[in-house]
Amino acid sequence: MDIEKIAEFLQNMNPLTVEPQLCSKTITPKSSCAKCQEICPVQAITLTGSGPKVEQCISCGLCIGACPNHVFRLDEKQLLDIDPNQTETLILTCPQNSQAFGKGMPNGITKINCIGQLYPELLLYLLTSFSRVIIFYEPQICQECVNCDFSDKFQLHCFSNIFDKSVLQRLLIITDRNKVKDYLDRQKLQPAHNRRSFFKAIFTGSKDITQKIIEYGLKQENANKVKNTKKPLKMHYLKEGLTKQKELDYSETLPFSNLKLNACNFCEVCSKLCPTGALQITQEENTKKLAFLANLCTHCRICSEVCFYKGLTWEGRITIGEFLNNEHRTLGSAQAKACANCQQEFFELDAQKDLCFLCRPLQNLNIKKFRF
Repeated sequence: MDIEKIAEFLQNMNPLTVEPQLCSKTITPKSSCAKCQEICPVQAITLTGSGPKVEQCISCGLCIGACPNHVFRLDEKQLLDIDPNQTETLILTCPQNSQAFGKGMPNGITKINCIGQLYPELLLYLLTSFSRVIIFYEPQICQECVNCDFSDKFQLHCFSNIFDKSVLQRLLIITDRNKVKDYLDRQKLQPAHNRRSFFKAIFTGSKDITQKIIEYGLKQENANKVKNTKKPLKMHYLKEGLTKQKELDYSETLPFSNLKLNACNFCEVCSKLCPTGALQITQEENTKKLAFLANLCTHCRICSEVCFYKGLTWEGRITIGEFLNNEHRTLGSAQAKACANCQQEFFELDAQKDLCFLCRPLQNLNIKKFRF
């Protein structure tokens, strides 16, 4: 492979990592989720039965915040690798906005592919880790680049009743490059890895071409093989941020709906399709229970969409106490009983029902004593 082909290969490398096995559409065709496709400014995402297909991606990262199951990722690992003990002020910008500094861009600024990838849970985690987080962008540049207005994106109003005001005030949005220099830590931070810096490094001889190509290939291959992680990272970041708070009112509510069980025959479809294990059905002797763990729930709505009874609904809000509780909360239970028609064992949340799920429709047809 000659250097021109290597250069073309590297330029076509998409820094966006996609884990299609986590996509709600991959898990079940009943899922109506299309948030990533709806928010993509260049219509680069096509939803299929095997997950999202991404072509001509501009790496804006808007899909990351929109997707409940964290199918997409860009620079999170690089951000989390920065040591808060060595960097008090985290200053973030993108390659396009960094050009506002010209060739003499000051040290201490971390470039990520796009600030559009920053979502509330990750921001809160960073705010509880660093003394200050600064996001620099010029609105006109972002409007021209991704056709997006970020003026409201970094507002954390929905968490203002939960996190200390002093924590939320650590976030500073700057749109004037001259003001950035006043906050510089003067320590060179580890820059987020992106294809531009990688491409430049190749031709300056600071990286080994063969090794990087191999690593990239393995990364893409492993991404397609990895099974469900059972750890929703967005909720993990929020949980870590909450635990760093000095004082918490456990009765305060989070901006997430709570799950309620209204009808159930404990068929286990919801628990088996849940991508994180937030729902569990257990059986002890002749009793089945459906339990829910709030801090594992991504609110992908798969459970409520696949439920034949439509018995799972989203009502009210989750409290901080419920969210931080690491034990599954029982939503409902039922004892085994024999069907009055076929005599088969069944479970039903409504204890008044004496016919199983299969025999119940026959009752409306006046068919009696039909045995399966």
